[in-house]
Amino acid sequence: SKIGNSKFMKSYSVRVDGIPMVVKVYIRLNDEELSSYAIKLSYIWKILSPAKYPNLMPYQCWLKSNIRSKASGSPVYLIRQFLNDNLYDRLSTRPFLHDFEKLWIIFQ
Repeated sequence: SKIGNSKFMKSYSVRVDGIPMVVKVYIRLNDEELSSYAIKLSYIWKILSPAKYPNLMPYQCWLKSNIRSKASGSPVYLIRQFLNDNLYDRLSTRPFLHDFEKLWIIFQ
């Protein structure tokens, strides 16, 4: 199912083997080179690895499609696991956190 209504990237919620995932689709132009971005995404994945930082969720996979359209180009997919709650939701819903719990979140 589609998430949001953006013109730059389309976001979709999908299930892979029962695990909810977020897929962002970017339509690249025919002459646009994305290899430098793939290197940057790999670097971000290495720096922010889930083993080292379990509270951060970088994109886990990126795929470039071989399908080409003369009018729009080919799609690139950014894929990561879907998290049902985020920090904003946790801070603003009941039961509210105590001051020391908020400090612990800030410390992390």
